[in-house]
Amino acid sequence: MRSLNLKLTSFAILIASTVSSPLMHTANAMPNFARKYGLACSACHTTIPRLNEFGFNFRAAGFRLPELIGKSDSSFDLSHYIAVDIAPQATYATSTPPGAPSTSSFAMGLGEVGLHPLTGSLTKDLSSDVQMTFAPGSDLQIENAYVRYNCGSDEGFFSTRIGIMHPFEGYGASDEPMGLSRPLFQQNAANQAGQPSSTLFTPWGFNQFGVEAGYTVNRTAVRASVLSGIYYNSSDGSASPASGGGLVKPTGEPSSNSVDLQLFVTQILTDEGGGVSGYFYLGQADLPTGIAAADSSLFQNKFMRYAIYASYPILSARLLAGFEQGTDNTWNTVTWSKGDNFKSQGWFAEADYLPFDLFGFGVRYDQFDPSSSTADDQLSAVAAFVNYAFGNGLQIIGEYQTLTTMMGPGQEQHNNTIGLNLIWIH
Repeated sequence: MRSLNLKLTSFAILIASTVSSPLMHTANAMPNFARKYGLACSACHTTIPRLNEFGFNFRAAGFRLPELIGKSDSSFDLSHYIAVDIAPQATYATSTPPGAPSTSSFAMGLGEVGLHPLTGSLTKDLSSDVQMTFAPGSDLQIENAYVRYNCGSDEGFFSTRIGIMHPFEGYGASDEPMGLSRPLFQQNAANQAGQPSSTLFTPWGFNQFGVEAGYTVNRTAVRASVLSGIYYNSSDGSASPASGGGLVKPTGEPSSNSVDLQLFVTQILTDEGGGVSGYFYLGQADLPTGIAAADSSLFQNKFMRYAIYASYPILSARLLAGFEQGTDNTWNTVTWSKGDNFKSQGWFAEADYLPFDLFGFGVRYDQFDPSSSTADDQLSAVAAFVNYAFGNGLQIIGEYQTLTTMMGPGQEQHNNTIGLNLIWIH
């Protein structure tokens, strides 16, 4: 996750090793809620971290039962608001570039330590979610730090939240993955050949500062958000979310004072993960105009992303799919002006099998085309995964992914990764 970074050298002393891998995932179950309400993990989850209908509404209602919105809770127990997770992991990876011999690597160590120091319902209508991640050798990352307000009843309620947040709260096919990797179109940026840089934006990975308002009624949830957006780092060509602190858009650039807009609509069909979600994102990000490193001028890329997700359970099986398309601007380095727009698109199809609570395995096929105007640049992947939570805070997730990247006519790079995460959360 690219998010608010704060130096934490004292904690870094406690952690000595790390694993760098595309298959990284920390479960998002919250045992503090189970402690508070006396619920099993399966009350909210099909497989952790995926939510069932009860879990989706529990989160939307501010980490409380929807029927308790507007009702005071006089009891207070600090353990109901604090959770911590530790995720050691092992990864074996091979890479075969076109026309070159294969290389391989193996690493094992501590992946992440996550801390939720103040997460839950605070008053009869206010709640908060604070999630911090510590990774060996890196800075403290704040992934969530927001306050949510709810009013209404379990038949229909309004919610708004403000602060640093994940881009959307999905359900079914738009929810968190059951394995260690996400669909390709959620974690890869659009990219037109011949452009000075990638477009940098990915639907998942930027925890932005924003304000969100929504309404939940009759299994329909609508959320509209105003978000801070992302900005270009000239030092290394990457992007960061404008989430505050040291992460702010530089002044004087085309998008310094702009905001991004997002609309997310979810229709729940079944209580065990069946649903349809629609996603629309309208953003602005400044990108370099020239290929030479000495050229520091930027142009404003006004981009769109729109996606639809669908999932449905059939007995113990789950069928899931998603499709996304995007539009971005280009920069013409000859006329030194904006050129034609280009499109990107991706899709995935997934089949899972859940023989009993908190255990499942499945397979997903992915495709992503970073530019429909460029030939032989597509990515495709097949992932097979297994996820088992023991119900006592311990969970194991394993995944094998084979990724093929087209790098020109007849040129393919193959990457194979096996990842295993052991997660303990309390």
